[in-house]
Amino acid sequence: MSSAKGYQTVLFACRCAARSSGEGQELGESLATVHRLLNFTLAGLVLSHAAAAIKHHFGDRDDVLKRMLPFLKNA
Repeated sequence: MSSAKGYQTVLFACRCAARSSGEGQELGESLATVHRLLNFTLAGLVLSHAAAAIKHHFGDRDDVLKRMLPFLKNA
């Protein structure tokens, strides 16, 4: 995404050549949109996973959370 927008990229201490500023701007914008979408998707998955764990612990009152967290075994 960075190289498509014309920024120099560094990967494993190897400086790759940057593209010219006008080249790949459309690709860079598309990759930025995909990157943003994947970020929101991952955040949604993390939040829904946490909500499901809280629902199991407080709503269903089963021992799913206690099995996952060893410091809750004595609680």
